[in-house]
Amino acid sequence: MDRKLNRALADSFEGIDVQQRVDRLADWQTRAKNATSTDYDHADTVNDFYDLSTELARWGWHESFHFAPMKKGESLNDAILRHEGSMIEKLQIDSTKTVLDVGCGIGGPMRHVARTTGAHVVGININEHQIKVGQELNQAAELDHLTDFVHCDFMDMSVLESNSFDAAYAIESTAHASDKISAYEQIFRVLKPSAYFWGQETILTGEFRAERTEHQEIKDRLMGTMALYEIGSIAEVKAALETAGFKVDECDDLGRASPESVPWYMPLTGKGKFFHASRTSPLRRAYTLMTLRIVEALRLVPKGTAAATKLTAAVADASIEGGRAGIFSVLGCFLAQKSATFDVQS
Repeated sequence: MDRKLNRALADSFEGIDVQQRVDRLADWQTRAKNATSTDYDHADTVNDFYDLSTELARWGWHESFHFAPMKKGESLNDAILRHEGSMIEKLQIDSTKTVLDVGCGIGGPMRHVARTTGAHVVGININEHQIKVGQELNQAAELDHLTDFVHCDFMDMSVLESNSFDAAYAIESTAHASDKISAYEQIFRVLKPSAYFWGQETILTGEFRAERTEHQEIKDRLMGTMALYEIGSIAEVKAALETAGFKVDECDDLGRASPESVPWYMPLTGKGKFFHASRTSPLRRAYTLMTLRIVEALRLVPKGTAAATKLTAAVADASIEGGRAGIFSVLGCFLAQKSATFDVQS
């Protein structure tokens, strides 16, 4: 048994009814479908998702909770650092810039940006546990003087001033938006004229066919397990950015197969020399679930912990299924710019 994971889960679940959160997350699509405009708030579902999954993601994925294009023979960690480095270069970040991290998680990319550029990075997040962990990690890394957290929903960033950031990025966070255009409009408002916005979205590829039952079933599983209100194509991402006011310079699926690359979902399978010790492999996920059932029976972690672990494991299973079917990618990446003459008033 992993005692460190057990302690982290027990600490993160303190004061919440874990089983209730699991049940509520499991039926969020039903509630969203049957709700009136005031009965359902998708931000609550996303918050439930991260309350339940953060420590498991941290245990299996370290600090940057996102995928990256992987080259053959490359470790996932090296791929993530290279990918974030490319983002930093595209956004032209340096020590004079103030940068917005939209949906910052526990701040892995934030620390990379601050450490390598000296820029001031502000991360926004709706999840209080992730903010607490991120602040502790920033202090331990001696980067708290360059970083700040703001507790808010990216669908309503009214606490942030208009035209106040030199650059922004959103890495697999606005995938959770209930309205993509509205989320992009919020980011557009707080950016200074001429500022760049880089993002990474979950997308359906050109292979997806809505009329095929098996494709629709995979899409439903992806949305249900990952708390995604909708999944669109890369073309729809581009259209949403343009509707929000951005000029789109780049917009492409970096998860497409090539002779030099490894499938983006491979780290979840536990296969390949580059990831032989993966904590996220199906075998290790099954072992973790088994041990947590024992720990839960011994009352060392709250009731519902094993169910939360099973629900989180379903995210990996659905991702592998969508990736292998060729209809889903987590690497829909773009670079967009706010007009030099566009000035949003507060």
